[in-house]
Amino acid sequence: MDHCLTLAALNALPTPEFAAVVAPVFENAPWVTDGLAAMRPFTSLTVLHAAMMARLHRATEAEQLGFLRGHPVLSPRTLLSGTTKESMTEQRSAGIHAMDAAAAARLDDANAAHMARFGFPFILAVRGATAATISAAMARRATATPAAEHAEALREVEAIAWMRLLDRVCPAPSGGISLHVLDTARTRPAAGLAGELWHSPADADARCMARFVTDDGGRVPSQLSGGGLAAGAYEWRLDTAAYFAASGLATPDRSFLPIVVVRFAVANPEQHFHVPVLLAGGSYTTYRGS
Repeated sequence: MDHCLTLAALNALPTPEFAAVVAPVFENAPWVTDGLAAMRPFTSLTVLHAAMMARLHRATEAEQLGFLRGHPVLSPRTLLSGTTKESMTEQRSAGIHAMDAAAAARLDDANAAHMARFGFPFILAVRGATAATISAAMARRATATPAAEHAEALREVEAIAWMRLLDRVCPAPSGGISLHVLDTARTRPAAGLAGELWHSPADADARCMARFVTDDGGRVPSQLSGGGLAAGAYEWRLDTAAYFAASGLATPDRSFLPIVVVRFAVANPEQHFHVPVLLAGGSYTTYRGS
């Protein structure tokens, strides 16, 4: 996080410098961020991002269509001919530059069909996506109505803009991660369960962020709060073998899942992510709590 501009610094920039930071968030359309400087100070990236998207949604349908047409095509050809630095980085992260000739031809054919049907390129937040994800999304959206595809393209723009904003400005230190484990085998909180919290950023190796033991209520209080939370994949790694051994569950009943790994993604590090886990010897259930 030390490479990014703080919110306080962004709010204090002269208008031209502020515009230079936020304009590349939207592809070839600096008009989307015009006037934002006058709305400062922004208390969070979430608020700034919402202001940007509100500006785009207030635009006429013709203006939005022109905006969507300004997005580069997802293709090895685009990477060869060159486009914005942001799009080049995102397409490369999805492996588009490494496609073989057959895969590239299929992608180009699908792009051409999409352009012919809808009048703008296929748009997807491809950072870290797989070829299978791109292909599945293209196949599903190929049969959408023009209105539905227009709306979905704008939702993908929203995701792209958020990721790019996080590249430029540090999020507000309001986020965190917490855990609550219930032992459904014994119908009580899973107290004394040891584990680790791991983070896998997109551009670095996974590392252990914290080690913990759940309290009497089966809880781990907020971790990585105060600005320590970043976007990326996280894992709660729970030592269920030791926990169930201590609780008296016999080896045949606890050996199926000796370590439970709950993997989840953080897109907006300004939010709090609470992860409840319902744990038994041979199964577990998880979801995003509140």
